[in-house]
Amino acid sequence: SDEDVEVIGNQGIRLRCSRKVKGHRDFLQIKLVQEMQSEHTGAIWAMRALPCGRLLATAGHDRNIRIWVLRQWYSYFKDMQQISAGHSGDASVPLDPSVSTPRGYAGNLALSRDLDDLDADSISLTSTSISTSRTDDGASSCSSGPLDNGTTYSRGEVPELGEVADPVPIKLPQQRAFYRSQPLLVYRGHDGVVTELAWSKNLFLLSTGMDRQVRLWHVSRCECLCVFSHSDTVPAIVFHPKDDRYFLSGSLDGKLRLWNIPDKKVRFWVDAPLPSSLPSSAKLSAPSASGIFEPKTIITCACFACDGTKVVIGSYDGRVMFFNTELTYITFINVKSSSSRGRQCRVTAIEVDPTDSNKLLVTSNDSRVRLIDARDYHTLCKYRGFVNESSQIRASFSPTARYIISGSENCFFYIWRKQMDFLNVSRFSTSRKDRNNYWESIKAHDAAVTVAIFLPNPGLLLDKRLRRWNSARRRTGGDLRLRSYLGDSKAGIGPNSRHMPYLGEVIVSADSRGCIRVLKNRVHKTAAWSESAAT
Repeated sequence: SDEDVEVIGNQGIRLRCSRKVKGHRDFLQIKLVQEMQSEHTGAIWAMRALPCGRLLATAGHDRNIRIWVLRQWYSYFKDMQQISAGHSGDASVPLDPSVSTPRGYAGNLALSRDLDDLDADSISLTSTSISTSRTDDGASSCSSGPLDNGTTYSRGEVPELGEVADPVPIKLPQQRAFYRSQPLLVYRGHDGVVTELAWSKNLFLLSTGMDRQVRLWHVSRCECLCVFSHSDTVPAIVFHPKDDRYFLSGSLDGKLRLWNIPDKKVRFWVDAPLPSSLPSSAKLSAPSASGIFEPKTIITCACFACDGTKVVIGSYDGRVMFFNTELTYITFINVKSSSSRGRQCRVTAIEVDPTDSNKLLVTSNDSRVRLIDARDYHTLCKYRGFVNESSQIRASFSPTARYIISGSENCFFYIWRKQMDFLNVSRFSTSRKDRNNYWESIKAHDAAVTVAIFLPNPGLLLDKRLRRWNSARRRTGGDLRLRSYLGDSKAGIGPNSRHMPYLGEVIVSADSRGCIRVLKNRVHKTAAWSESAAT
């Protein structure tokens, strides 16, 4: 076998790694912190964290969107909701009369604040041992309690991931949890499975599903702000990284659209090019308005790259296509595995490197993840080890882009180092430098892991000094600087400072049974400072 299996702690969670990575394991200290399994019904297909790390959105088979909040930030967001509710009928809320704005859009934009400099309550994070996805908003509502609507779904609505044994419940001390056990909000309104979510920097959330609708929400409001209707299912949505008045949507009808949110209009749109390299009989078809089936390119995912100057989409037939921001076509590359004998494979996700927007992470159904340069369109590295043959599983980066993580159909989630320099591979080695088979995987679920992500800003949860600073800063009226409190020139002046020591990672994973688990992996203090200095 090319892998080892090691049991960690006393609760049965296993760490498995490729034999080649032996001696360089980064996640031996991983610990289970929290489990949330009584809220979602069925698979979770979409999970996105707010860029600042304070909120987490999850959605999937049960058609509802849940917003989870860190325990120490619950009061702040509840206060925001109360302020918004008080202004909901107040003419003093600034709305721009020159445009037809979605209800409350400008008002909620005024309520949104930069959270980076706000203080938080202290929280006890003592480690535990591990148990080892027509403009009408009348249908939406929200609640802050558990949901049990008794709804059943037909077998054909979502992909089946196979039957597994009932998971063994894990009991963890509530005071050690990162998130509140109940969602801050539960958004309802979609009539189909929710397949994708997207956050903006101003606390707006987009959701899309199999009901052909994209819905806009804001965490200060309980109702949907606006609905953007499409002619077919929309698997791809993303805010523009520089201006969140715009978002991109990609649909199964083959159209790529750039929407203007305040105007509720499509600014640019284009039909994705057909795969001319395929014979006509192999082209995927969809019915036109006249009822005649016509070839269409099915868009499966999308993102912005190169500081928002390029649009990148993935397709069902295995192409990654590039456009400019006015949706003028540039070029495409084919994604296919040498082991698949030239067979095209579906592109399931495209993510941008948070430290270099020219680098793209492309996930596909040949159980491969590829790192691609968006400037010259060549593949920098290929990562393998996980299983993704029929699911919409997506790989993503850690906040510092040190690691790559992905769910898997075999109940594990997999982690790779983006760079292989830690292996000290000899220049005389026969190993290919553009292949990375050195992975670590963690079995924290008893069902297929549909999504796994690193939380942004892990220092919020891992740095005890930062929590003490938050408490002291609150007592001094907010005038205490982090640098002076810690007495260290390397400390930086805020929780998002890149000069903060590297303390580890926080991982959130979800499975096809609706179970969410939160894990943390702390690094040794000495290693933390050395890693920070290296970056």
